[in-house]
Amino acid sequence: MERLLKTSLMKKLAPCLAGTDYDLLPVRGQDYGLCGPEANFSRTDARDPRQISLSMGSVGGSLSEDGSSFPLLAASKLGNFEAVARLLESGAAVGQTSPLTGRFPLQEAIAHGHERVVAQLLKHGADPRQQNEQTGEFPLVAAATGGHLAMVSLLLDANADPNAVARITCATPVMAAAVSGHTEVVRLLLRRGADPNHAVTGDLTLLMLASAQGHVDTVQALLEHKADVLRVDFNEVSALHLAAESGCGELVKVLLRAGGRPCDMQESGDFPLLQAARAGHAEVLQVLLSGGADANQIHQLTGEVPLVEAVEGGHLQAVAALLRGGAEPRTTHEEMGNFPLLAAARLGDMVAVELLLRAGAKAGQTSRFSGDCPLLAAAGGGHVEVARMLLQRGANPRSLSRQGLRPADVAQAAGHAALAKELQQAEGGERNQLPSLFAAGPLPKKVAFVQTIQQTILQL
Repeated sequence: MERLLKTSLMKKLAPCLAGTDYDLLPVRGQDYGLCGPEANFSRTDARDPRQISLSMGSVGGSLSEDGSSFPLLAASKLGNFEAVARLLESGAAVGQTSPLTGRFPLQEAIAHGHERVVAQLLKHGADPRQQNEQTGEFPLVAAATGGHLAMVSLLLDANADPNAVARITCATPVMAAAVSGHTEVVRLLLRRGADPNHAVTGDLTLLMLASAQGHVDTVQALLEHKADVLRVDFNEVSALHLAAESGCGELVKVLLRAGGRPCDMQESGDFPLLQAARAGHAEVLQVLLSGGADANQIHQLTGEVPLVEAVEGGHLQAVAALLRGGAEPRTTHEEMGNFPLLAAARLGDMVAVELLLRAGAKAGQTSRFSGDCPLLAAAGGGHVEVARMLLQRGANPRSLSRQGLRPADVAQAAGHAALAKELQQAEGGERNQLPSLFAAGPLPKKVAFVQTIQQTILQL
């Protein structure tokens, strides 16, 4: 019966190997953590399936019971340099693959970041262009994905192809690095001949993928190597569209400096300013407006405008940025008839209402589609303070909806009896008798409320 040796090294390695056929790899007369190439493994202790016995005389390519591993693959995965060296010296096949997973020693060493083992395998003839037949992955793609600069350099020096395309994903090494934001790896691959304009399914380029992830330095590196900033995918989406959506102002600035066009539309009709407004990216809005974007550009298919989108999203910083950039506060959503003040009143957003009124919005503006006005919207939502502010700024308490309802009627129907009463009083009173922000409740409380709104606006 073979003697099972549990070395101190193997005890340390056991947690790393738990669940594999090489959890405890005993060595007869050799203490380098894994068996030599002549060893054969077979389970002997059903009570502890991690313990594997050793019999001598078989080849180093012997597979584990499930066919997923073999000695050189296991040693490479663990980064056991001494074991790898002995196995290679004894004639283990450096390019052997697992019939179950398609993985091979070089791939495992790279995936687990074992640089010395990678160098050793390459020295003994490992093919840097070997492809996993099941996943289609190349060693260089794996190294680039992990951001392993030294290993990428080793593979390139061994004649790995910087433009190799993975069979299934169509990824190239530089694409894998760009998506992950490994800028130095990207720079190295580009210097060694990688194509900066490679595209995958759907015409997605490296620049688009890096922009979508917000990797500023990576985008800069690609642009320095002549990546096409104006290239679009099959939906007419450019890198600038993706950057605007990502919310990174610095990235948008880089793309604009490289020639990105801030008003270009996608096939869907979206454009960078609208995307940033929807998402509430105030910094991106400021950069786009400074770079030539039109604050009043309209979605050609839906009629959407950035200011309405920002208000409806409750993005106060974005609202302020658009107004400072020249957005018209009375602009109307072409298809829906919605306009910024109507949207703000419907939401009961006091700060947005005040911002818009200060910028020139009219309290009595009416939707030409629905006939709604801000006061009717505030009444329906029970937004007392918004209704009072609108009355102060000239809203007509007798304005009628398309159904012939006045604001007081709308408030009453929605169950806002107190507001309905105030609006009824406003219908019959003089302008200087209308309810104001200070009309109800303890004066200190109302003063504090107004001061809070004013302070918020000053910060925008």
